[in-house]
Amino acid sequence: MRATPKKLTLAVAVWPHAGTLLLARRADAGLFGGLWELPAAEIADDAPDSEARARLSAALGVDVILEGALGTVKRQLTHRDLSLRLLRVSGPRRPASTPAFRELRWCAPDDAGKLGMSTAMQRALDLALEAGVLPGG
Repeated sequence: MRATPKKLTLAVAVWPHAGTLLLARRADAGLFGGLWELPAAEIADDAPDSEARARLSAALGVDVILEGALGTVKRQLTHRDLSLRLLRVSGPRRPASTPAFRELRWCAPDDAGKLGMSTAMQRALDLALEAGVLPGG
């Protein structure tokens, strides 16, 4: 008998700046190890936006301003029910590096697609672009 998949909910920061989006590369170990993503932080399934903002601020090492929800991407992984809660954010200072991620990079959407990204995160990026977070996108 297979174990019931664990619920995993991530707050996902969609941070547009000058035609680019902030992307982060995960540590090599763990879920989606070494892959690129819109920066994300684990939250409780029913966490209020204020908690999501606090977790993203901690992960990025800068104060994050929440500008609104963009929707949720749900994926079924082998051992996890994954929910990606997309939140449009900005901030007074743009992060350059943070211990939570191996690398941060500002990418145009076309370049983002060329980086190694999980299918779930690719869907999240598509949803963010469909929501019109970048001008002309």
